[in-house]
Amino acid sequence: MRGGGAAARWFHAAAAPYLVCMDVVYALKVALQVYFFLAFGYDVIEPVDYVFVKQLKRVLRVFKAVFFSSVVIPTSILVSVNYWVLDSLLDPALLEDTHVLQDYVPRWIDHNLHTSVLLFSLAELLLCYRPYPRWASLGQVRSTVVVLAYTSWVILAVLIGSAWPYTFLKYMTMTEKLGYLMANCALAAWSYSLGEYINTIIWGKRNLIT
Repeated sequence: MRGGGAAARWFHAAAAPYLVCMDVVYALKVALQVYFFLAFGYDVIEPVDYVFVKQLKRVLRVFKAVFFSSVVIPTSILVSVNYWVLDSLLDPALLEDTHVLQDYVPRWIDHNLHTSVLLFSLAELLLCYRPYPRWASLGQVRSTVVVLAYTSWVILAVLIGSAWPYTFLKYMTMTEKLGYLMANCALAAWSYSLGEYINTIIWGKRNLIT
């Protein structure tokens, strides 16, 4: 971890348990939770100088950089943008099971869950420098694959459970579904480039992952 120092370490230590508490209430944003636990683990072993630990730190450093840039940033932006745009345009019942939400998840917590992921990711960009892959197109492809993988899960849920995880998809035509998928893939690729741009603006161009 370069840049940020003690502030970043405290942020990782606070973010990891916070995301666990949020997942107890509502299973959401697994990628972000995984990242912050990895970041916190890296902060713990960073001062250790044993040969094996040095090798582990090198692997974790590269994995964290790739995972954050290609998965966490695009996922955070996708979650927040999709939620707030659709929430403002559609009936809440078309987005989620409102009966469950009304009984167990207050509206303000639902808003918090879909907004905090983006705020946490932006805070991480501000606090920590990370090297980006030399080829931006490779990172954009990874981000697009994340969207396609999530789409595969939605399709699997429909095939196995005969129910759409998001009700509004049931009322869309196949053409509209494909258009929505392509728009999300484009948003994921753009999100990767945005993360790289912000990282460069704050920390400048440094080492690149080859």
